[in-house]
Amino acid sequence: MEPKAVVEASWQAMQSNDFVKTPRWLSDDFLCDWPTSGERREGRANFVESHRRYPAAGPWNVGIVRLLEQGGRW
Repeated sequence: MEPKAVVEASWQAMQSNDFVKTPRWLSDDFLCDWPTSGERREGRANFVESHRRYPAAGPWNVGIVRLLEQGGRW
């Protein structure tokens, strides 16, 4: 699967709010930095658990605004 397709599929899993699906698209050593809040999630299990426990008031709505790759855009 091409990198762009992996990114799109992972965000489709997030959009479904079924966070059990999400790890399929993340590596074991996945690292997520949220610069606005200063949070860091290390590993796919921690990333998924943080989303599962987040006190949201209803379904999450996520989407891709743009995709960047090294050297340009897709």
